[in-house]
Amino acid sequence: MPHAIRLNSAWEVRPLSETPASATDVVEIVRSTKGAGRINLPCNNLAAEITLADESHAGWLLTRRFNRPSNLAVDQPVTLVIAGVPEETTLYLNDALLSGDGSQFPIRDLLRDNNRLDVVLGASISLAAADFRLEIEESATS
Repeated sequence: MPHAIRLNSAWEVRPLSETPASATDVVEIVRSTKGAGRINLPCNNLAAEITLADESHAGWLLTRRFNRPSNLAVDQPVTLVIAGVPEETTLYLNDALLSGDGSQFPIRDLLRDNNRLDVVLGASISLAAADFRLEIEESATS
């Protein structure tokens, strides 16, 4: 059974005027705009959780920073597992577009000491059942 680390608290939120087309766009948004607030997941109503000066937006950018899990063996798989988010959600880890089966993303090779997970969401969403977690498999050498 894998060890799970939940990433459900302290998400920085930014409203988007347009959907970012690439990781470069996401990086620019993160660097050039101040977050509108912070939320914890799961969250019933994203718009109600933060205060916006302008409520017209094309979507949301959620950013969560986290450190590399400690004591990882070289061969130890780490998977980002998501649930309760729309299928059209786009995920970036450290500026790399994540690809996987839609709910599980192998990220071991993308991990750094300090990591940034960016989640691009549509405008009308509910995150009432949202769950983001790292699952760390037991090392094959253990």
